[in-house]
Amino acid sequence: MPTQRLSSEEKWKRGNDLYDSRIRPLVETDENIGKLVQIDVETGDYEMGTDVDAMEMSDRLISKILTL
Repeated sequence: MPTQRLSSEEKWKRGNDLYDSRIRPLVETDENIGKLVQIDVETGDYEMGTDVDAMEMSDRLISKILTL
């Protein structure tokens, strides 16, 4: 069965909704100021890090999907 691709607008909306409803209360702390958050809009999983380790953040999200 083919999977339906989300439009850029839908990805943006889902990401914002997930951040506002679930992720923001967990990550907005003084120690996380300046860090990045990557969100998998299909699963709701997220990773935090800096711009230096952005690729590792992506790898961790992908590995979560592959282990499901």
